[in-house]
Amino acid sequence: MKIRWLGHAMFEMKIENFRIVTDPYDAKVGYPLPDVEADIVTVSHEHYDHNNISAVKGNYQIVNKEGSNSFNGLKISGIKTYHDDAQGKERGGNIVFSIEGEGIKVVHMGDYGESELRREVKAFIKDADVLCIPVGGTYTIDSYQAASIVKDIRPKITIPMHYQTRHLSFPLSSVDDFIKLLPFEVKRISGEVELKDNDLPSETVILALDYL
Repeated sequence: MKIRWLGHAMFEMKIENFRIVTDPYDAKVGYPLPDVEADIVTVSHEHYDHNNISAVKGNYQIVNKEGSNSFNGLKISGIKTYHDDAQGKERGGNIVFSIEGEGIKVVHMGDYGESELRREVKAFIKDADVLCIPVGGTYTIDSYQAASIVKDIRPKITIPMHYQTRHLSFPLSSVDDFIKLLPFEVKRISGEVELKDNDLPSETVILALDYL
């Protein structure tokens, strides 16, 4: 499995011979649009910084609803959550996705905004090997709420996303605000990271993927 962060909540994942792109953003977000091709595109919700599927090349399938989908060895499941802490009254809904393949479960939380994990959401993500979690606050959970989830779930690998960088056109908190709240090892990785199920760490590691 290979994972590359493309900025904001957008990742390119190569799993089970599939190319998966998550939450593609519009150019208004500030990042240059990446040249990326996919077989599957997941969309957590219909906001411009997460649903710009036209930026992705290829004859891909779109997964943007809760429920389970199987793709020849790859399983993608989604559970409905909220983009805010008011049951969606402020920013609407959000889908948290689980992507399972090659013996590894990746959870992408999209624009998750609930201050505490509901029982059903916790059950959905509790056995995540890799947790991609928003940490920048304002439109999602903030660094403190994200850190609390990571301490509770204890994924083998945590990948922070949706935070301030020099490219982002609107203000969020930095990734360091999140990292300093946790006692876990931090690895800063340039480019993509390759993961194998038998090489995953036994204790939680934070992978801060550099935007290239």
